[in-house]
Amino acid sequence: MTFTIGFTSFSVAQSLLDWITNPWESAGAYVESYVESKAKEALGNIWEGVLESNIQSSLDENSRKIAEFQIDETTYPSQINGKHPQWANNSNPLSSIRANLNAAPIDYLRYNYKGGKISDFGKGIVKERLIEQADSIKNKDRIRQLSEILNNQAMDSARVLSLDKNDAYLQTLLENPSLALVFNSHPELIRLNVEWEGLPIANNAKLLQYWGTIANKEDMLLAKKVRPRHLNELKFSTNSTNDILVSSSNGERLGVISNNYTISPQSIDLLNLHPMPKATYNIGEDNYTTDYVGRVVRVRQHSLAKGKSDIKKGKMKAKDIMLLQSASTQSKPFFIVPVKQRGTESRLNIVPLVMSDYNKKQLKDFEKKKKEVGKKNLYTSVKYKLFYPSAADSQTPEYILIYINDSKYLLSNIPITGNAESVISGLEKRRI
Repeated sequence: MTFTIGFTSFSVAQSLLDWITNPWESAGAYVESYVESKAKEALGNIWEGVLESNIQSSLDENSRKIAEFQIDETTYPSQINGKHPQWANNSNPLSSIRANLNAAPIDYLRYNYKGGKISDFGKGIVKERLIEQADSIKNKDRIRQLSEILNNQAMDSARVLSLDKNDAYLQTLLENPSLALVFNSHPELIRLNVEWEGLPIANNAKLLQYWGTIANKEDMLLAKKVRPRHLNELKFSTNSTNDILVSSSNGERLGVISNNYTISPQSIDLLNLHPMPKATYNIGEDNYTTDYVGRVVRVRQHSLAKGKSDIKKGKMKAKDIMLLQSASTQSKPFFIVPVKQRGTESRLNIVPLVMSDYNKKQLKDFEKKKKEVGKKNLYTSVKYKLFYPSAADSQTPEYILIYINDSKYLLSNIPITGNAESVISGLEKRRI
């Protein structure tokens, strides 16, 4: 006797026995969609075909395997009893089925469970095994896809957290390759990302890497009394426009991070941290832009008016900032926006500068120009561009180029060879 499912024809008796006695090897061939779509209507007929077919010798040989495969008291009793109320009155139906199958398999199958019972039992068990097989294949495919995205260390971290069994986790990584790159570089962030689930910084590669690995990375260089707040002292939430609100553990608002990574500090806390890479900080009316490692590369001072910054409490000392920047002993702290013009004593506003005769003269000429311009219009802006050596770990700029009205001033931490104008011309062609 043969039975056809979709485009596949096979011997009902032998295929069914193969299906049952070799579940992991044989069932995989039938777990494709055409079997699943036909299983409900076909399996009942298959089981009836087994009962009527001439397969006594095969059943005798395989009855014990059938019983062991179909019946597992630790896994299936509640599922089977729930699906088959006609067995509910039997004190131990599964043991009874096993005993009878072992004693007289053909008679028991043919007479005791004909009339739908063995069909129902068969459909339930085969369906469950098919689902298990499908889940196994799906899980293996998920692991294969994750292995193509994550390196070994990141995969190990994902397995520890059972994320290799999570469809949503895989989908997140497929949709956000930059997140996978961060996890490959910092596998420890996988656990942190799970802990932050539901927070606005979760699954955001840039924010996750910043708060998880960069913000506090130099803390140990500082004495405890001047260390900035640690990550576990901060709280994150969002407002109606999906800006990220950063607060202290006692609810004090520390600042706002907008969707385009513009940061508006409301206390010194965010300024004491290592600056966020590729971000813009708005401090009062002034703007600071950072590069890919968090160094300040552009500053715009919007006013020459005198005044003191509102951000004072908890600020670092200039000497501590110079320590974090690994400044040379010949350098002095240079305040990009002067303190008397609302500049902050912060990591964004202070850079090391060698006070050479050349730099002293440039600064003197610049201050003279500011006074001259300020008498006419206090709201004249000053622009600064900072140029660093190619080494990403250098926090000391090689050059600082200053613009005010039509005048330019060059500060340099390295000896200037040749004409300063040619150096300025070359710097203006560089992208920062």
